[in-house]
Order: sequence, then C-alpha cells, then structure tokens
Amino acid sequence: MTGSVLRNLLRSSFSDVLAYLDNNDATRNAMFGYCFGRLRITGGDANSIVATLLHPTGLTALQDGAWGWFVPEEDNTGPMELNVGTGLVPFRDRGGSAFSGGEVKADQVTPIVYYDNGTDPVEFRLLGTAGGQATRPLGIRLITATGTYVPTTGTTHVWAIGQAAGGGGGGLSTNPSMGGMGAPGETRLGIFEIADDVEVTVGAPGTAGSGGAGGDGGDLVFGALMTCKGGTAGAVGDGSPPGADGSTPTGSGGIRLEPCTGNKRYDQPLDVLYQRPGGTLLGEGGFEFISGGSLAAQPGVAPSGYGAGGMGGFANGGSNPDGSAGGPAALLLIEFGQ
Repeated sequence: MTGSVLRNLLRSSFSDVLAYLDNNDATRNAMFGYCFGRLRITGGDANSIVATLLHPTGLTALQDGAWGWFVPEEDNTGPMELNVGTGLVPFRDRGGSAFSGGEVKADQVTPIVYYDNGTDPVEFRLLGTAGGQATRPLGIRLITATGTYVPTTGTTHVWAIGQAAGGGGGGLSTNPSMGGMGAPGETRLGIFEIADDVEVTVGAPGTAGSGGAGGDGGDLVFGALMTCKGGTAGAVGDGSPPGADGSTPTGSGGIRLEPCTGNKRYDQPLDVLYQRPGGTLLGEGGFEFISGGSLAAQPGVAPSGYGAGGMGGFANGGSNPDGSAGGPAALLLIEFGQ
C-alpha cells in the first residue's frame, strides 16, 4: 500500500473507507494484517447467522487472528453462532464468554476475529470490550501540541497515525551551491488498545539552516505505544556538489509507512535547478524550479501540511540564502469503542 492511497482514504468518510477496504485485499492486509473484509448476511436469524464474503478471494483459509466485519440486521437475544462456509462456529465476546443478549446491535459495524489457538475450540470473537456491544467509530482527533490525550468516553481502541517533524533544509555558506534537503519525519500506523489517558510529545520542526546546516526534526511520541522519529537535517551548501540530504530514522510501535515521495533534485550545472524535499502521508515538500544563466539567491520554500522535509537554499551569485524549516509533527487518532 502506498502512502498516497492511505492519504486518500483519510480524506474519505468512514463508510467510504469500509467500501474501499471491501474491494482491496492487498490494502486491507497491508494495513491490518490478515483481513477478510466484510461479511454479507444471507440467512439464519438474530443468534445464528449465515454469511458469505463479499470478495471470497480475500479468504483462502481461516487462520488465527484473521478478522473482518459485518452489519447485523437484528439485536442478538442470546448466545450466537456464525456460519461463513465453515459450518456453525460459536461467536462470543472478546473474553471468550457466550453472549446473553443485547451485545450485538442491529445496523452497527461489528468487527470480529477468528480465534484458533490450536487447543481451545475454534470460535469467532467480538472485537470490543468483553461482554460489551460491538465497536463503532466515536471520533477523530488531530493532536499538534504536546499534552495529554484524554479519550472520548467509551473508547477502547484507537487507529493512530503518527507523523514526526521534518528536518530543516541547509543554508549556504558560499555559492554557487545548494543546501541539502531535510528528510521527512517518520510516519507510523498502529491500532492500540486504550485503557487510560496517554501522554503525547509533539517534537518541533527542524529549523531552517542559515549559513549552515538545518536542524533535526523532533520525534512524535504516543506514550509507550508508538514513537515516530524526526527527519534529520540537510547539510550546509558550501560549493559543488550540493550539501548532503537528511534521512528518516526508524522508530517503534505499529508499522512504518515509507515517505510518499523521496527527495528530488536536478541541477545542470546550476543553470537549471529544482528541489522538492520528500513528502509524507500528511504533508508535501516545498517546490521551486528555476532556469537561466545567472541565478539570484533562492531561499528554501516551506513545506505544507505535516512532516515533510525542508528545502535547501540555492544560488549562483548574490547572497547566501537560508533553507526552510521542516514540516511540523502531528498525531491523528480515530477512536473506536462503545
């Protein structure tokens, strides 16, 4: 799955996201592991449901941890079973206890997981609190400053997209030259269980280089759950070749999403120039294109959105311009619960 695909998903409604995942096995599996997508109810009753997969190619064999979702037509009134072409299999709460009634609600998206540890009886389980109703989306948070995340009441899980700050672009100490581009901050995606408030650290963007290298971007830290590393700075431009570009370190928690675009530069030889630092899921690097024989000083163009790298300054005559700062960090949380 590319960053641009996920970026478009984030701009969609929740129902659009589900529809997209219904039709894209590779994207589901890349984002969430082994996901068989949506089940369509074809028969049975409130407590004994017969269903089929919308896209059978997404399920070659049930395995422990495979998951998907369905939308019940009725509230359950007691213990439940599911038949997904496998015969009737018990459907229980997250802790493995039988339902008593009212836990699964009509017309709510109901995520389920296939549970088979090789010892206990095979069963489906509800992805929600034990004995509680099905998980549903509760809210979306965008956190751009250090502080405490206080979950919306009822939240049990969050889909977290962390974006660290981008590195600053390098300035020039002499010219003709080009400063190095700051690297985009790391992007990580994870689904985490939430039981309490979580401290969030939002690191500062890498500073613009002025006569020297830029500054490194700050990390984005979501408690002990996920750390996204800031992009490193672009080096000073002190002649030819251009200053070295920064890099994107690797953090922890969830999965790493590679930058949507890498750093791009062209000079031939300093009479046609462009730079575009690498973009992220949530932001794009600044862009500048110049052609002509004698080029005046061109400071770096600032990135947009979150986490992209800063542009290096460049010139072929005149003063020595600064680079631009990196893009800021942010944490996007989609809350699920009851």
